[in-house]
Amino acid sequence: MDSNQNIQGLEWLGSEVDASLVEACEALNGYASNDSEDNQLRFCLAYIHQVTGSLKIAECHGGALLSEELEAVINALLLGKVSAS
Repeated sequence: MDSNQNIQGLEWLGSEVDASLVEACEALNGYASNDSEDNQLRFCLAYIHQVTGSLKIAECHGGALLSEELEAVINALLLGKVSAS
């Protein structure tokens, strides 16, 4: 695979990460406006999980670690281990 194909692949992956982050943000805002909407938090978790996978594929270790931590916090919120306020 030549370097041009690698760059195109990374550009595509970056676009997918951006789109997933936008969706995660919208879902998180939905949860913030009504914290009884656990489904919004579950949507956010799903989008962040997609980001984590994409960053791992791209070997972006710092970003993947951050998104894994975000997943852990969202899971803790869903399980009631931490408070949203």
